[in-house]
Amino acid sequence: MARNKFFLISWLFSIIAVAISIILFTSHILSGAACIVLCFLLVSCIYTTLAMRQFKKIRSIGEDINQALVKPGRLIQFANMYEGDIAYLQSQIDKTFNQLAIASSQLEDQNKKLADYLADISHQIRTPLTSLTLELSLMQGETNIEVIQQRISHAETMLERIQWLISSLLKISRIDAGTVELVRRQVSVSDLIAKSFEPLALSFERAHIEFECDIQPNISFLGDSAWTCEALSNILKNSMEHTPEQGIVKVEAKEDALACSIKVIDSGSGIPEADIPYIFDRFYSASSNREVNPQGIGVGLSLAQALIVAQGGAISAKNEVNENNEVVGASFEIVFFKTIV
Repeated sequence: MARNKFFLISWLFSIIAVAISIILFTSHILSGAACIVLCFLLVSCIYTTLAMRQFKKIRSIGEDINQALVKPGRLIQFANMYEGDIAYLQSQIDKTFNQLAIASSQLEDQNKKLADYLADISHQIRTPLTSLTLELSLMQGETNIEVIQQRISHAETMLERIQWLISSLLKISRIDAGTVELVRRQVSVSDLIAKSFEPLALSFERAHIEFECDIQPNISFLGDSAWTCEALSNILKNSMEHTPEQGIVKVEAKEDALACSIKVIDSGSGIPEADIPYIFDRFYSASSNREVNPQGIGVGLSLAQALIVAQGGAISAKNEVNENNEVVGASFEIVFFKTIV
């Protein structure tokens, strides 16, 4: 009823006008016809006055909407709102334009991020493609079989790098689009670690890096085995790439009443402190202090974080230090919570 203020006021003044006409008629001040005419004129004036006020408000709203459309980013601000249909309409339009402004701002941010991602993708793919083109050019006219084999091996490495980058980006885009279906089943941690290391075993052997495990027996968590395996493989790959020859990558896994944790520790040079807050950002490569592989793409850890967080888990990174507070490597810890505290 409060929103129909126009009609309430109109009826109220109409009743007053009729009452005045009746009083004048019963008091013999005016004749019946004159009272009817007076009543009609009063009611007409009342409706006309109130209608003009409503039309003026509607026109003002129209001008505000037009200004908001002409000047992108301008929000509609309606002041002195009162109860009534027009005020209700003003409020709804205000909310709509504010939501549109927010959506427009978010879309602009997304477009900027997309442009940055495309630029990063172009840069990351261009580097191995350039190396691949150079290797193929150098192979032309080469007669030394050993040199040719070395160049072919390097070219294969570049092709694998491109393939891995494209595959990782496709998986990340699926996660961003919400099309990845995650199942929740009991996952054996020992089986998970074995499956995660299996495709990297040859790479570890070629890099002369030792792989060690310290797993608490019979531990498990509720999650998606396949996608968690993908995440852990990316972390192991990252740790291997930043560990020097004769180094060690170790996996520790344990659980308690609150959570199940999987920790990957390497014996590399650690992560620069300035880089730790950004280590999981997409296309972010740590500083040159991580000298074993300075060409890190910065996609694997981002993909790992997205997959872990999508399952309700958490992942963190830090440096490992010895008793002398010297950095002796980096560690990544995955935690799947069992109880919400």
